Amino acid sequence: MRKILLCTALLTLALTLALSQAALAGPSDNLKAVYDAMMAEDSSFSQIRATYASYYEGVTMDAVLEDTGITVTLESTNEYVQPGSWTFTEEGDYLTITVENQDFYAMSLAQTMLTSAVSARGVNTSLFSGYLSALSLTEQENRYLFREEDEAAGTMKIGVNIAGPYEMDGLDELILTEERFATLGFDPLGESFISNVVNFGKVIMVINGNADSATILAMECGGLDDAAFQAITGAVKFMQPKGWEDFIAAFTELKDVEGENFSAELNVDEAVAGEILEDLPEGYSFALVRIGGAEE
Repeated sequence: MRKILLCTALLTLALTLALSQAALAGPSDNLKAVYDAMMAEDSSFSQIRATYASYYEGVTMDAVLEDTGITVTLESTNEYVQPGSWTFTEEGDYLTITVENQDFYAMSLAQTMLTSAVSARGVNTSLFSGYLSALSLTEQENRYLFREEDEAAGTMKIGVNIAGPYEMDGLDELILTEERFATLGFDPLGESFISNVVNFGKVIMVINGNADSATILAMECGGLDDAAFQAITGAVKFMQPKGWEDFIAAFTELKDVEGENFSAELNVDEAVAGEILEDLPEGYSFALVRIGGAEE
C-alpha cells in the first residue's frame, strides 16, 4: 500500500513539475522579439492601427502575445470595416497561418510580421524588402516567406521566418538590368504616358512619362553606387525614349557627381547635374533624371 501511495505521489509530483515548466516556458525569445518590434511606436503595425483610429469611428486593432503565437484582432462597429481575428502560430523557425485565398488582409499582416522580425535584428527593412521582392520576381528559393496554396480547400498557408538569419549575402547581383525590365512586364516607351514602380534589390525605381519626355527616379538603399546607375541605364536602354543613345553617353559622365544625392536634367545630347537633393527619407540616396525631347 505504501508503495502505491509513494508511486502516486511521485507521479503527481512529476505531472505538477511538467505542467509548471510548461507554464513557465511562455513565448520563445524569437516570438517576443517579433512582438516587441511589432508593437513599437514607429512600426508598420502601429501605423496601420493609428490609421484605423484616425479615419474610422468604432474601429480598434490590437495584437496579443501568446505562448505559441501572436493573435491580431480587428474589432469594428463601422459598416466600412470588416472585423476579424488572425492567429499566427509559431512552428519551428516560422510563424504560420492558414487563411482563405482571398484574405488579403491576412497576407498583409504576414508581411507586417516579417518586417517586425527583420527589425528585431537591426536589419535595414527597406533593403530586405527589395531583396525579398527580387527573389520573388526571379523565382529564386526564398527561405524568408512562403505561401502554400491548397486549391481544393481554397486556402493558403503562409509562413514567415522569424528566426533568421537575415543576412542578404550573395544577393548583390540582384540588380535591375536591361534584360530584367522585360521579365518585369515593362514595354518600350511610346506615345502613351506610363507610370510604373518597381522594387528590386537595392533599388526602387519610379518611371513616369512617354518616349518624348520621361522622369526616372532611382532610390537606392544606402549611398549611391553602381546599382542605381546600372538600373537607370538598363531602364533607358530597354524603354528607349527618343535620343536614348545620346542620353547613355551623357549619363555616364554623371557618375562622378559629388554628393550622395543629385538631380540631373538630360536633354538628349546635353546632361547637366543639378543641385544636391536634401530632406530625403533616411537610409535612401536618390538619383533623379529627366529626359526631354531634342530641341527644334
